[in-house]
Amino acid sequence: MKKKINELYNKFIVEDLEKGDSSKDENKKKPFIVWKLRSIFLAFFIIWALSGVLIYPFFDEWSDRGTFGDTFGAVNALFSAFAFGGLVYTLYVQRYELSLQRKELEMQRKEVTRNGDQLEGQKNIMLEQSFENTFFKLIDLHYTIIQTLTSHSGSGRAAIHGKYVAMMSAIINVETKEQLISRVNKVINDPMFSIAHYLNNIVCMLNLIKKHSRNLNLKTKDSEHTLILFSQFSKEEQTILFYYFGCSEDESVRAMLPEFINVQDLDHDTPQHHDWLYNSGEND
Repeated sequence: MKKKINELYNKFIVEDLEKGDSSKDENKKKPFIVWKLRSIFLAFFIIWALSGVLIYPFFDEWSDRGTFGDTFGAVNALFSAFAFGGLVYTLYVQRYELSLQRKELEMQRKEVTRNGDQLEGQKNIMLEQSFENTFFKLIDLHYTIIQTLTSHSGSGRAAIHGKYVAMMSAIINVETKEQLISRVNKVINDPMFSIAHYLNNIVCMLNLIKKHSRNLNLKTKDSEHTLILFSQFSKEEQTILFYYFGCSEDESVRAMLPEFINVQDLDHDTPQHHDWLYNSGEND
């Protein structure tokens, strides 16, 4: 029975509504329900008007007219049933329209979600481009700084080599960690030739890589940008960075030691320095 009702509903109500919605004729622009109900009401009004016109000529007495009218009680019940049927029909129409609205809202939600995903993707692309531009500009600045370095050992990388030799000479016979830290900072900040600005630019690049790696849930040491940056450094520069990170008074700089420097890559014979600085950096 339920299946039969659904078939009738789809055939006589849904199909009629869809035909009414898809019509392109100018005379059918009004909603389907409006013009259908208008036709029904007009037909009822005509029947009602004709009934009065027809009764008066055939019945002279009011009593006869009343008796004749009572014979239409069954018809009144029929019209009441029609009215109830019209109400049920209206409910079905409203149900159909609500289903269309739900489908439209669902499509809108999907479209909003898709647009949100596209915006998120565009945002990530813009952030990646901004990072790349900043990163490579800092590398260019790194080489500019190197070219400006000048000492009694020479200029550019020759000056860095001279600083490396001075540092190794200063720390070769240290006996305590405190003594090591003191001598390293003295060499780095030597007023005659300081490389603090050179090292600060490197710290800037490493902080940028660290932030970018965290956004991508990557380890900083495994980041391709870390590999790109450290490929620009000689072994001597990496050794200087090892001592600078490990002996820095800034805790955030000391934390970079285990994040970026691989001790096994350093080619010098001071394993006790690794224990003093690298392990303490790992524990900070």
